Amino acid sequence: MNILILNPNAFVTYRGQIGLVLYTPENHLMVNFFNGDDHCKANRSKLGSPSMEKLEEVLLENPELRELAYEHNLIEIHKQQVLDFLQYANSYN
Repeated sequence: MNILILNPNAFVTYRGQIGLVLYTPENHLMVNFFNGDDHCKANRSKLGSPSMEKLEEVLLENPELRELAYEHNLIEIHKQQVLDFLQYANSYN
């Protein structure tokens, strides 16, 4: 599986977890943080930014967060089977 991250700035860290802030107005101090499994209220000033490497790792390992990000058009998921077939086909050219 290959995951293309369309909007990396939408992902945040909170208490050592990577997740998304959803359904929260821009100017609110308290935000709705979703990590795929759980939802909690978080102080906006306590949020951080994950590294791209860690974000990619978490999206591969956490199907709930991956699905949530996909539903909000933050990522694209490409099945490896298509890429494997194209590589196979190219080997004959």
